[in-house]
Amino acid sequence: PPFRLIQSGYGEVVLALVITSLIPGISFLLQNVDYHRLVAMVSLPLFAGHLMMQLANELRYYARDIKNRTQNMMIRLGWQIGIFVLNVSLLSIFLSLGVAMIFGIPSFIFIPGMLLFPMGILLFWQVRRILNGLNPHWSVFSLTANGIFYLMAYLFTFAFWTN
Repeated sequence: PPFRLIQSGYGEVVLALVITSLIPGISFLLQNVDYHRLVAMVSLPLFAGHLMMQLANELRYYARDIKNRTQNMMIRLGWQIGIFVLNVSLLSIFLSLGVAMIFGIPSFIFIPGMLLFPMGILLFWQVRRILNGLNPHWSVFSLTANGIFYLMAYLFTFAFWTN
């Protein structure tokens, strides 16, 4: 049978790598001769954000996926470890931005990335509510998780265009 990453539970990681690292890297290499370190510094928080977004969307439909026997990363990990990976990915977004600031990422990239920190705190609070057994507001949860990644991608792109 063909190689099916999406059914193994690793499709989310490969998809996140392709969208956040491979496509920007190839796009940059088409415009420049050499690879620049800013591409790696920007793609690491985007990778963590994309993985977090996918896990959050899979958590929303966790019961349906178990019923339909869908094999995705959240089902393979289980909801306890899946939520832990979601929280680690959320934390990795802002930690990787902080480390990138130490290694010289320009402030016009760092500041828009850190503007999303309140949304990260809101998502972490929503995950804590789910862990405590409270009924989550799934629309707000999904909007927050998707908003962190898409706003980060937009703000990074806008910052590079204007500076």
